[in-house]
Amino acid sequence: MKITILNKAEGMEKIAAAAAKLSTTDGTAEGIYNNIDLDKDSKLIQKVIKIRHVTLIEHIYFNLALEGISVFIEQFLIEHRLCAFTVKSRRYVDYRNQGTYIPDFEFDKKVSDKTRQYVNEAYKNHVNYLFENYAKLIDNGMKVEDARFILPYSFYSDMFMSSNARELTHLIYACIYGRGRHYSEIRNFGEMLHSKLKELAPNIFDNIRLIEEGEEISEEKLNVILNNKVQKRRDKKDNEDKVEIVDFTKNPEELVAISAIIKNQQCAYYDAKSLLESDESLQNKILEIVCTDKRKRELEQINFTIRINNVSLPILTHISRHRIQALIVPSFTEFGKSKKNKIPAIVEENETLKRIFYKVLDTHNNLYDEFVKLGASKYSLVYMYLSGNLIDIQTTMNAREVFNFLKVRACERAQWEIKEYSREMLAKLKKIAPNIFKYAGPSCVATGRCTEGVMSCGRQDEVREAIGKL
Repeated sequence: MKITILNKAEGMEKIAAAAAKLSTTDGTAEGIYNNIDLDKDSKLIQKVIKIRHVTLIEHIYFNLALEGISVFIEQFLIEHRLCAFTVKSRRYVDYRNQGTYIPDFEFDKKVSDKTRQYVNEAYKNHVNYLFENYAKLIDNGMKVEDARFILPYSFYSDMFMSSNARELTHLIYACIYGRGRHYSEIRNFGEMLHSKLKELAPNIFDNIRLIEEGEEISEEKLNVILNNKVQKRRDKKDNEDKVEIVDFTKNPEELVAISAIIKNQQCAYYDAKSLLESDESLQNKILEIVCTDKRKRELEQINFTIRINNVSLPILTHISRHRIQALIVPSFTEFGKSKKNKIPAIVEENETLKRIFYKVLDTHNNLYDEFVKLGASKYSLVYMYLSGNLIDIQTTMNAREVFNFLKVRACERAQWEIKEYSREMLAKLKKIAPNIFKYAGPSCVATGRCTEGVMSCGRQDEVREAIGKL
């Protein structure tokens, strides 16, 4: 694991000290900044942090290069949505030589040294086996984006991550003291990052426990009151809906139109409602204006809670990267409980690929069950998940973010799994608010033009027709 801070600069805390002074000091912003003396003013940063006015540290920004981190850590990081991420693609890059994290397995019961050694050696041999078969699948004609479903959730990834200092204090706390504390790799990442940042901004990063209040222990508390009281849906039916719209703002089209009238005319809510009732054609005219404008703020007034079933772990990453949503992801220890795996269509079409793929799944599931019987900790077993493991998630998005989501995820060029989910989502949303979501879809539908450049599918008319039929 390697963490490199790319934008090291002396006096990074100067802007935070200036921000602390600005609200109570005469003078211009630039003048106050230029007059900061960190030797004298560093105590001001600490003083303001102690009263938990921490917006001043949001002005400090870091660019990080991360190498040799597992995709398990990657998912943990991406859920911190106020950061910015760029990840090495698993759709286009062959990962057979990327390497993998090897955990030192922990156990929930006392085991012999022989058992401990056996599990650790068996794991090393098994990940080598998985990578060998990943290579075989690719060499026999499978795309890397499909072969990845048999890779362990421990394989290494590289990424760029950028964040302000406030979000980094939150992330570091989550790694060391919060829900990441159970996982040695995440905890070590947090400690390494914390150490590096303290060297650059000690007045901020020495005070993480002061900045971050509360505990992240809801999983433990919920387990106490919920375990064995509800059926866990781990093995799914093949015909289960991919997407369920479980809740939404009532009368969404009317509310968007009323919001537009209020914004434009500054009238009362009931006057706007009466106006719509007096002219049946007005609502759809307003919706067309709102939904085709670049600044669709009125769409943010309506929300949709969406359950997404049987998604693979790579697709979870795709969904997590959308910032303006309230995403509920199961506990990491629940990820691998389903024995079902995402099966690319080509597996059923090619006997060689089918034989390799299903043998890997059988071998993997047998070893997973053996590790469970031997008492391996659930916090170590996360590295025994396959990337193709299936989970269910739930998210709440406002309609504007749904438009943004569909623009890239319902595109013909999108990865096939996320495209299927996105288009089913759009079809169901059209039934709820047809006069809004008829304007949603990939860029060629939503804006009238393709933004993919040389990677365009070149079939915009065909795509528009298919989306129109949803």
